[in-house]
Amino acid sequence: MIHWLPQHLRRRRARATGLSRRQFLSHSARLGVAAGLAAPIAGLVGCGGGSSASAKAWDALAASLSGTLLRPGSRGYNAARLPTNLRYASVHPDGIAQCLNAEDVRTSILWARQHGVPLAARGGGHSYGGFSTTGGLQIDVSPLRSLSVDPDNGVLQAGSGARNMDVAATLPAYDLVLPGGVCTTVCLSGLTLGGGLGYNARQLGTTSDRLLSTEIVTADGEILTCDAQHDADLFWAVRGGGGGNFGIHTSFTYQLSAAPPRVAVAYLEWHGAAAAAAVLEAYQPLLVHAPHAYSGLFSSFVLGDDDDPDESLVAYLLTQYRGPLDELRDLLAPLQAVAPPAVEDFQTLSFWEAQAYLSESGGMPDATADHSNFAVDPLPSAAIETIVDTLAHLPKGPTGTYGVCALFSWVGGAVNRVPADATAFVHRDAAYLIEMGAAWPGGADAAVERTYVDWVDALWSSVQPYVTAAAYQNFIDPALTDWQQAYYGANFERLVQVKAAYDPDDLFHFAQSIPTHL
Repeated sequence: MIHWLPQHLRRRRARATGLSRRQFLSHSARLGVAAGLAAPIAGLVGCGGGSSASAKAWDALAASLSGTLLRPGSRGYNAARLPTNLRYASVHPDGIAQCLNAEDVRTSILWARQHGVPLAARGGGHSYGGFSTTGGLQIDVSPLRSLSVDPDNGVLQAGSGARNMDVAATLPAYDLVLPGGVCTTVCLSGLTLGGGLGYNARQLGTTSDRLLSTEIVTADGEILTCDAQHDADLFWAVRGGGGGNFGIHTSFTYQLSAAPPRVAVAYLEWHGAAAAAAVLEAYQPLLVHAPHAYSGLFSSFVLGDDDDPDESLVAYLLTQYRGPLDELRDLLAPLQAVAPPAVEDFQTLSFWEAQAYLSESGGMPDATADHSNFAVDPLPSAAIETIVDTLAHLPKGPTGTYGVCALFSWVGGAVNRVPADATAFVHRDAAYLIEMGAAWPGGADAAVERTYVDWVDALWSSVQPYVTAAAYQNFIDPALTDWQQAYYGANFERLVQVKAAYDPDDLFHFAQSIPTHL
């Protein structure tokens, strides 16, 4: 769960509100996507260790890798094993294979298969459900961060461990853009495999829509390059079918687009429950009917360590508009009319300056729980009142606790022009995405966790009459019971067929992995 707020605006807001740096960083840690946060990758969650492989077998694996095998007690082991969501920090892999190439991934998969050791692939470690950790062998592709650009053809080749920050550092020299995520530390692997949504999706489509080919190591150790002509069913499945279902990816090749020279951006912020409700009500027409040049994130959050949650409730809107600044001002004028912002910032920036303005570093790890839904219609007044009232009554908790409800205008436009069955990413009719979540300090006791999990569940339940049953697979949600339909809809049956063809023994298995049969 990422709370999207750019670093320079964090500092400015901290000055504007008088919050200390410690207080502000505690509650502006994270909600949202990277769109693309990393999707679940194969593994067994909650398994504390105890694989059946002998010390001699582990030594043999270490000797066979070009990269490094970390064992408990090794230098760097603890940093490599920790997931971003500290709800799953108690899981300790028996080994972490830090892979330098596809052969290392192949060796690790075949070794785990031979010794009956559960495995999990790890990219950025952002799996909401902790599915990128295991008590067995964690196959770490984060060292695969190479990027290569063919400017003549507008093509990017990227290692599966490359992160949004790597793309942002590479592409400006070529004036080319990949519609990617917003959280700088999220890997392209998870972002792409679950679809991939961000501020440029309405203009350019999902990250997965831009995928030309991918190299993947399958359950039998075969290294495949699949595209529209080769292993086409597998290529269809990995574009939105979620990470870790069919193999472990080692590289991706994308079609890029020309970056516009300049874009307009804005950040508006309101304080208090009454202002949040009024602005969200006024935002509804824009949220559903916005021009494709517009994309935005409207978020309301509240601290759980404040004595007056109603007064500490903050709403903000962070937007990008591919057009003149005056047009963006006109679009947002109804919001300013119903409630004057406490903080207001409009700028015209170069495209890459704008991406930095919109980006989120990821903050510090904490424990989180959240749910998501895609929506087609505006939220009615009753739903808005319930959301704001629930936020204003967030239970008091430890320092750093917060609750969030965020609405993402990152679908529509180019995303919805692709047929729902053209790729595995089925969510092609939505107007916006809503996410509800809470965060609390890692290591808090079980009673604290139960309090905020129950709070998120109640908030999520209250909006179900007004949204679709669909959920974003990159916001993987272990609590969903009908996750097959929520993530994949009518594409689920075909995904099962692809799974049976490429992983018939279900080696890549976790709590919400694609099964081999219906």
